[in-house]
Amino acid sequence: GEYRVRIEPFQYVPYVGPIVSLGAGQALDLGDLPVQPVPLIGSVSGRLVDAASGEPLSGEFPTNAFVVLQRCEQFGCSFAAQTPANSDGSFSFRPGGFQPLSPGDYIVSYSANQYISGQTAQFSVAEGEDVDLGAISVQSRPVRIAEITPCPPSQAQGGRCDWTARLVNGQRSSARLVAWATYTL
Repeated sequence: GEYRVRIEPFQYVPYVGPIVSLGAGQALDLGDLPVQPVPLIGSVSGRLVDAASGEPLSGEFPTNAFVVLQRCEQFGCSFAAQTPANSDGSFSFRPGGFQPLSPGDYIVSYSANQYISGQTAQFSVAEGEDVDLGAISVQSRPVRIAEITPCPPSQAQGGRCDWTARLVNGQRSSARLVAWATYTL
């Protein structure tokens, strides 16, 4: 019969050999077959910062800044990798694990609590190349609520409760912020 050898080792370019004919009981030594590692990028990195203050957006509570790397092909972009931002707002994607990062076009999507989610423009990364996107300015919601101290559960029966929160103006311009609360038993 006629046969073709196809080899698809993990993180290697698939190899497809020529068609070979084998008769009944015949053996064929294929020898060493050429497989090449998948070409990989160096890295994609950057830093998430508050657009108004320039302060870093951490992946820790309460900001929980998060970054997703997406690989872009002819018909759109799809998930490649994800990571929370470090405490200084930095992030980095490097090849490894089960999702090799091959050369091509990418975008970075980002989100953080009380900030407007967004994404970078599409960019290209070549084999072995390190791309630093620099500081990515993330726009705050107009008003952020921080440092909330609710009433303890024992106050559910009534009585005075000093519920506190800090309102933060997330814009570059001044704002008049007013807060009130109603508590009904």
